[in-house]
Amino acid sequence: MDTTELIRYVDDLMRRAIASDLKIRRKDLVSSPELQERVEHFLITVKAISATPTNDDAVDALVGLVKKPASRASLAADVTTAYEKLYLEIAGFERLLEMLKLKMGPAVIWDFLRTRVPIGAEFDDEWLASADAWILRGKVIHVPLGQATIYSL
Repeated sequence: MDTTELIRYVDDLMRRAIASDLKIRRKDLVSSPELQERVEHFLITVKAISATPTNDDAVDALVGLVKKPASRASLAADVTTAYEKLYLEIAGFERLLEMLKLKMGPAVIWDFLRTRVPIGAEFDDEWLASADAWILRGKVIHVPLGQATIYSL
């Protein structure tokens, strides 16, 4: 498994964690493009915070990354919200970046994130179990990433 593929799986795991922490129910998320967009926005926000040393740097990074035009003040509020509600996801991404620099293997990284970044029970589904089996134990994954993600039931 290469780093790009691992990051795709980690992104889906983090989407699940973000939705859980924002108290978004899975059935609502699946049926609402607005909620999906909100989760995606906070995924980008968490990544920006994780990759920058200060809140201002995170806001600056978000200005260039967000899909919809947003004021600097609203992006700063999103950064504050992320720090308040998504601190485990931020810590997870920060550690992910450190682990990648140390060239740790996918199984070590995935195991760390799965044990440290909690997700709600309704998001812990067959796809995630298959990803665990494949990444941690080398068993063939039964549900490929492109076919079933957080946004499908």
